[in-house]
Amino acid sequence: MSKELLIIANKFLIGEISAIDFVEVYIEKWRSERNASLLLKDDPNLSEILSTIFCYADLFNPENDRKPYEYDELTLKNNIKQLITEKKLIFLKN
Repeated sequence: MSKELLIIANKFLIGEISAIDFVEVYIEKWRSERNASLLLKDDPNLSEILSTIFCYADLFNPENDRKPYEYDELTLKNNIKQLITEKKLIFLKN
């Protein structure tokens, strides 16, 4: 369930996977869990965090011609870190 989504996000934050790989895997896994109604079983706070990370991932654009609202890798990483800090979500350590 959501533990896998958290592990994927954590791997990105600690540098084990690239932003491109993170976005691809996270979005695919999130959609799969949503379609299987697994996300509905999560605590509402956790569900909000996972959905917000999905939105951040969806805004990622690795190209230099990104729109002002799109994220580069650093912005993506910083926004996810800020979100988990604000929500006091603890990730696995490196």
